Amino acid sequence: MSEKLKGYWEKAKGLLQKVSKKVYIALAVLLVAALAFVIYLNSRPYEVLFADLSASEMTSILSYLEENGITKYQVEDSDTILVPREQEAALKAKLVQQGYGLSGFAYTSSSATGILSTESERKASQLKDLEGKLSAVVRSFDGVKDAVVNINPGDDQDYVLDFSATMEATAAVVLEMKDGATLKTEQAQAIRDLVAHSVKGLSIDYVSITDTYGNTYSAAGDDVDVDSSALKMRLEEEQENKIRTEVLQVLIPWYGRDNVKVAVNCTVDVSQVVEDSTEVYLPEWADDGSTNGRGIVGSRVYNYVYVRDGEETEGGVVGSTTNADIPEYVEDLPELNGTEDEVQLSGQTDYDNSRSEKHIIRTAGYLTDCSISVSINSTTAGVVDVNAVRTHVARAAGITGSVDETTGQEYLGDKVSVIAQPFYDPDANEPIPGSSVEMWMIYAAAGGLLLFLLILVLILVLRRKKKKKRAEEEAQRQAEFDMAEFLKAAADSQMANSNGAGADVMNIQSERSIELRHDIRKFAEDNPEIAAQMLRTWLRGDDDDA
Repeated sequence: MSEKLKGYWEKAKGLLQKVSKKVYIALAVLLVAALAFVIYLNSRPYEVLFADLSASEMTSILSYLEENGITKYQVEDSDTILVPREQEAALKAKLVQQGYGLSGFAYTSSSATGILSTESERKASQLKDLEGKLSAVVRSFDGVKDAVVNINPGDDQDYVLDFSATMEATAAVVLEMKDGATLKTEQAQAIRDLVAHSVKGLSIDYVSITDTYGNTYSAAGDDVDVDSSALKMRLEEEQENKIRTEVLQVLIPWYGRDNVKVAVNCTVDVSQVVEDSTEVYLPEWADDGSTNGRGIVGSRVYNYVYVRDGEETEGGVVGSTTNADIPEYVEDLPELNGTEDEVQLSGQTDYDNSRSEKHIIRTAGYLTDCSISVSINSTTAGVVDVNAVRTHVARAAGITGSVDETTGQEYLGDKVSVIAQPFYDPDANEPIPGSSVEMWMIYAAAGGLLLFLLILVLILVLRRKKKKKRAEEEAQRQAEFDMAEFLKAAADSQMANSNGAGADVMNIQSERSIELRHDIRKFAEDNPEIAAQMLRTWLRGDDDDA
């Protein structure tokens, strides 16, 4: 035996020696890659799908996961299910819409704060993380484009003796729907259940759901099909949301989302219809048409009385009535001894035919009335054709008004109201109460004031320029006059010197001479061309005099 094993080993060893090193390297790479992949799958982060589940619901959720081919999950403490982080939001959205997870909590406490963080910081971090996770789950719902979840955990205030001061936990979900869609009742209930089962102490009645169109989605219990009042409220809300969305879809492209508001009020009549029906089926023997199309007799009632003539002898005349026997074709004939004077019999025979009996109760709602109010911001919309908007809104909502028999025109004023007014702006100055000043009057007054200021500034500038020019001309004339006086004095002085009868004006040290020389220098510096021209004229004049 050992010789055979040794032979097998030698053969295997020989075969392994024939394998090249490249094959060994390839096998080693594949082994390392497989090992790394297994480690990656086992080390991927997991998130809590549901926690604190009951045993029955734990089994139901695990069965749902198995039926849908989801095998990557973990079970902890026999009441908590974890799934990969990238699948958590989508799976949770599907499960809550199927009604799973209502016995436990959708999330457990988690925080990204450090050990040195305060208790309030840890709670704030946990709340923010929870809001982000809930928003991600709601975004996975069909028709939802974006979602924001805000949670107010409330305040227990255990140290306060006045229990009326305790604030209940609340939550608000704001949705942005795709292409003007509205949230279905089942989806709204699933979102409300999800949020309520994610926050301890949060009642489902304190979870509100709205969308960016202003539609509200109130709570709807499981008994709405039985409770007519609850069904009425739900149907009215659904109709109002539908009509509001359709109207806003035709108005927002014109005026913008923030410049138009729509309010809808619908009335739905809820009634119940009870129907009892019975269907009788032909027996097999009647399928051949032997009944000639007649219906099957369900009951047969009979009643007869037979009286014998008491004066006749017993037996009577042969062949007479008194001698005849009691008819034997009578229904349920009793036993007779021949001495009876009267026989009376009545009764009813019921035939048990195949039948189907139904008792149906139909509960339905009918939209009986609807009115719409539209508010448009005239500050940005400008002049609004109210009649055109009213007709357009009525067509979008499917509303018909009363028709005037005389003119044949449709009157929609009692169903659709459209008002265009400036929206309130808290940052702008509040208008004077009771003021009827139109905006165009304010604009005209502002334009007139601006034009007046421009004209006034232009006049002042022109006057200033004219005054400056006049002053310059006056200064020039004065300088020319002083220059002429100086030249004249210089000429007189020169002539006096030539006759030996005076002194040179340039050498005169009198106050007037000093001032005059200063003015001449300044004039010559400011007006060199004029001074040169005057000097040439003066010299030419001397030549002429000479």
